[in-house]
Amino acid sequence: MANYNGAVSVNPARFRTMADALNATSRPIVYQICQWGVGENIRQFAELGNSYRMSNDIQNNWKSIWRIANQIPPLVKWIKPGAYADMDMLT
Repeated sequence: MANYNGAVSVNPARFRTMADALNATSRPIVYQICQWGVGENIRQFAELGNSYRMSNDIQNNWKSIWRIANQIPPLVKWIKPGAYADMDMLT
């Protein structure tokens, strides 16, 4: 079972290692980061990947959609072409 709150799960160093490896190929590759919307590293993820998960899993109800949609406003400053917040299945 995945440990979503463990030190490795929320540490952006592993995502930087992968970004560096992908960039070293000199090929255009879309890098989508998923850390299940946990942690405080959204800004770093926006700098490393083309999209990054900004919320935990969506559920089949309007409350879940509302929750995820309301998580976007604080992230707007980091959303730009090539760096998108992944709203799970809402995008």
